[in-house]
Parts: sequence; structure tokens; C-alpha cells
Amino acid sequence: MTKTNRWNKFFYLRCQLITTAGTMIKNDFPSKWSQFINQIHTCLSTDNINAWESSLLVFYTLVQHYEYELNNLKKIFKYFI
Repeated sequence: MTKTNRWNKFFYLRCQLITTAGTMIKNDFPSKWSQFINQIHTCLSTDNINAWESSLLVFYTLVQHYEYELNNLKKIFKYFI
């Protein structure tokens, strides 16, 4: 497998991950998916750069979802702090 094909494969998988995570965040976070922030923290604690990139993209999806809901965003970041 060439480097370009590998990159394309990861790109498409990452796009699916972001789309799926966004749907889960909108529907399940924080009521049904209360461990989300801990899971992001765990992924960022590894030495795997691909896990970092994916975790940060999923976290960015969370921030985008709560971008205009300031009170809810403050509640979310209390989990992080």
C-alpha cells in the first residue's frame, strides 16, 4: 500500500469518526455519554499522534456543538477542569 493510499484511508475513516461522534455528542452527551471527557483525556495521554489528532478533532466537534450555548459550554468545561 502506498503512502497516499494509506493517507486517504485514514482521512475517510477520520471523517466518519467525526460525523459519528458529532451525532453522538448531539444526542447522548452528557446524559448518556458522561465519560466522554475522560475518554478524550485518555486518548491524549498516549504517545500515539494519530490518536491525538482524532481526539482533538472530536473535541473540536464538541466545542462547535456548544459554541453558541455559553451556559452549557461552561458546564461541559467543569468536567474538564
